[in-house]
Amino acid sequence: MIRVSLRLLKLFVPLVAADGYLGSMRTIHFAHWTLVGNGDRLLFLSNFDGSWQSYLDDFVDKAHGGLTLAWGNCVGFPRTKI
Repeated sequence: MIRVSLRLLKLFVPLVAADGYLGSMRTIHFAHWTLVGNGDRLLFLSNFDGSWQSYLDDFVDKAHGGLTLAWGNCVGFPRTKI
């Protein structure tokens, strides 16, 4: 299921990313998830500017759907509703 989720993100994110920004978030310019090793670990990379607090606020308040889609199928991720 994680592979399907990552493919959906790969298709969806370019639709909301424009002019170097991820949607309405002005601190996050890049977000990438990839499976590493034997495909049993998920690596997350991002490029942001601004304060750590604004970075977390943007992800939690504005990108929770994408985060849940990416990490929701990982071992230990708490149950959520999108």
